[in-house]
Amino acid sequence: MIFNISWKNIWRNKLRSGVVIGAMILGVWALLFLFAFSDSITNNLVGNSIKYDYSHIQLHNKAYKNDPTFNNSINGPNEVETVLAGMPQVASYSERLIVSGMVGSANSTQGAMIYGIDPEAEASVTYLDDQLAEGTYFTEVKRNPIVLSQHMAEKLKVRLGSKVVLTFQDSHNNITAGSFRIEGIIKAKSPRINEGVVFVRKGDLEKLTDWVQPQEIGIVLQDIQEVELVKAALQTSLPALEVASYKDLAPDLEVMTQQTKISKTVLMVIIMLALVFGIINTMLMAVLERTKEIGMLMAIGMKRIRVFTMIMIETILISLAGAPLGMLMGYLTIVYFSSHGFDFSAYAASFEQYGIDSIIYLSLDASNYFMLAFTVVITAVLGAVYPARKATKLKPVEALRKL
Repeated sequence: MIFNISWKNIWRNKLRSGVVIGAMILGVWALLFLFAFSDSITNNLVGNSIKYDYSHIQLHNKAYKNDPTFNNSINGPNEVETVLAGMPQVASYSERLIVSGMVGSANSTQGAMIYGIDPEAEASVTYLDDQLAEGTYFTEVKRNPIVLSQHMAEKLKVRLGSKVVLTFQDSHNNITAGSFRIEGIIKAKSPRINEGVVFVRKGDLEKLTDWVQPQEIGIVLQDIQEVELVKAALQTSLPALEVASYKDLAPDLEVMTQQTKISKTVLMVIIMLALVFGIINTMLMAVLERTKEIGMLMAIGMKRIRVFTMIMIETILISLAGAPLGMLMGYLTIVYFSSHGFDFSAYAASFEQYGIDSIIYLSLDASNYFMLAFTVVITAVLGAVYPARKATKLKPVEALRKL
């Protein structure tokens, strides 16, 4: 009976109840949309950094980080390959011979990290071939081909087919140089690669450096959720090497993910506080308008606990009435933009600077819906307590004299 009375009370003032329900719908929809947008931006940046640059795991000599020289290369690469080949979680890996040097053209010279790679293996790890904007990927130029980023090409003022000269120290500490022809220009999705990395065939770089052992092995797993498990297994199998996950290599990515979570929590608290005060204000007005009615109910024997329960149910119902609609609207909005995406092509240069795609497709983990539903229920209960207590504080005799 209390439930029916509370439900009918909600619709005695349809405009006021409609405003509260509308605010709840808008608040829930806005939260879901903003959650999806911030998560999608962060996931895109983190995903691109892992996919096109850091990979899931990298192997180095333990001394390489502080002293990146030939002497600190990976010893026994064949043994490492055997270990990786025996792990079903490993999808692909790529060995890299890396030297620091200069890239020179007829017009300019730039510092760069020169990566000697196996083109096929590297494509399976960092998808270099998919990022080609011009030219081909180590298939047409027979002698000393090189692939570099659009940004590097602009700085060097070169184009497809131009020659550039790479200058660096070989393994005997002699300055050496080699002439390379630009076979491909990539639109790199990694800011680091875009700014200062060029790719040549590992065999070509081995001849110039007189060194064959790689300094780095990038590894891609079948499932990113197994990174820590595989990292621990590799560390056990290869104790002489430093095994680093993408979280170790780029701690800023984890910081950004945590910042996004904090921002979402702050945003949710702000919107829910606004909603709870709106609910309290609306229900207090309803209680004050019905002072005489509530006093009469108590005068004829309705206990204070039942009055308290009635107002609580009334407030919770009016709060929760809009939440499902808000969630449905939020879900449909996310589904729409998950296939159509937000086109930020007008700001593509700014987005690419941070390694973010210019088209953002929304997505939101299901846990966000459950968390928001739980928060809405808590908000509704908190918003119901004060108006309900206010109603029970009324004295029947005084209440009947009002109005």
